[in-house]
Amino acid sequence: MKGKTTEEFDNRIKKGFWALMLFVAYVIVMAICYLAFFMHAKELLLYTGNVPLNYGHIIGFTLLVMLLFIFFGIYVFAVARDVLVSRRKICALLSCLIISFSLMVLLMKTVGRNEVLGNNSVFLAPLALCTMLVALLIDRRLALFSNVIVVMIFFLVENLFGELFDALAFYPLVCGVLVGVVANYRINKATRRTDYVLIGLYTGLLSAAVALTVYALYNNGFVIEQMLYSALYALCSGILSTFLFFVLVPLLEWVFNIVSDMRLAELNSSNQPLLKKLMREAPGTYHHCITVANYAEACASAIGADPFLARCAGLYHDIGKLKEPVYFVENQNDVNPHDDLTPEVSVMTIKRHTMYGLQIANEFRLPKEVKQAIVEHHGTMPIYFFLAKAQKLTEGKVNEGEYSYNGSTPSNKISAIVMIADACEAALKSLKKEDSGEAINIVDKIVTDRLNRGQFNSCDITMKELDTIKKTIISTFVGIKHERIKYPGQK
Repeated sequence: MKGKTTEEFDNRIKKGFWALMLFVAYVIVMAICYLAFFMHAKELLLYTGNVPLNYGHIIGFTLLVMLLFIFFGIYVFAVARDVLVSRRKICALLSCLIISFSLMVLLMKTVGRNEVLGNNSVFLAPLALCTMLVALLIDRRLALFSNVIVVMIFFLVENLFGELFDALAFYPLVCGVLVGVVANYRINKATRRTDYVLIGLYTGLLSAAVALTVYALYNNGFVIEQMLYSALYALCSGILSTFLFFVLVPLLEWVFNIVSDMRLAELNSSNQPLLKKLMREAPGTYHHCITVANYAEACASAIGADPFLARCAGLYHDIGKLKEPVYFVENQNDVNPHDDLTPEVSVMTIKRHTMYGLQIANEFRLPKEVKQAIVEHHGTMPIYFFLAKAQKLTEGKVNEGEYSYNGSTPSNKISAIVMIADACEAALKSLKKEDSGEAINIVDKIVTDRLNRGQFNSCDITMKELDTIKKTIISTFVGIKHERIKYPGQK
């Protein structure tokens, strides 16, 4: 629920504030580095122009870069505060900006020395790269602004310290903004690798059109060969952006352990070694996880959460059962080891699977969001079966807390969805399609019990969303329990 305590809210604000201060400090350091670089780097790669070095330009440039990043930090704080409280995402965001800018300058300076291409090398700059990286890895709301920052700095560097003038200088500024808009819009609809290739083609065609337009505006005469070369290089820039995107995304995902749709698609594949191991060593748990993943994906789609992440969390939420699979009923045949154990020992064995799950998730470098679902999907709920067994043996004189999970309650909607889906899957497994009325009562009871025990107090899920989740689970259950036609000879 939205009932976060004042203390929790204040802590998040403090984290956001210090993250913003860290962001600003990084910008100041980077600006100082720029200043030192330009003061001592006449002969280095970045400065190869014939324009005399103007220290007033350097100071003005440094101050302008600082202002751009400070306003960018304020924008991030306003629209995507969750990014600021995550050190991984802050570092990844800054890395996307720096890598995109560096590749643009490096390509400009190295290819620009080619006598055939000459100054036309500016049209090869991968102007859509930053938008694509930030939109996929960080947050789509920050992608366009990030690209504007990069192309503005690139424009300033080349205009003040480089060799670009007139049309060549204004091309990256105009085109960078336009291709950023297109890439940001299209990447939200991309679900296949070919979609990203099409984004490169669209941005390349737009870049070619902008190159021809800017050339016409800033040149008195028309040199057909020069115009065609400019358009061709601009078209290649979109394809180059996509190529660099495919190279950099896996690298940045691995370095910062960030979850993206591409990585989720890989993790959701049944060919994943961890899922194969779960299928071999704990087949009952594996099929339970598949069903939970189906429920979680449907529920996430219904309330507007990330269905790919929800499915991934559902698939891996019980991987801790790999350590001791025989102690869980779905993996047992005729022997139940709990028959020979006291309730206290049984509870300790059951509770350990979340801790083991976190260890395995760390070993396989699963994303942080999936790890949260592994730890939080039971919250602090009692283990009712062994609690009742202990109460029967002690005439009701037991401490409920000792028979409850000691994990964290769900901190986000995905963990809450997995918690509900996990409990509902086990409770609904024995029912048939015609028992939908009883299924509704069971699902309502499960959600109400967790609501009354404060399991949703730390996440931003609403009552309306909980109602939607309950309805979605019932409709999914009815679909799973569909009737099959009997073949001839079957009883």
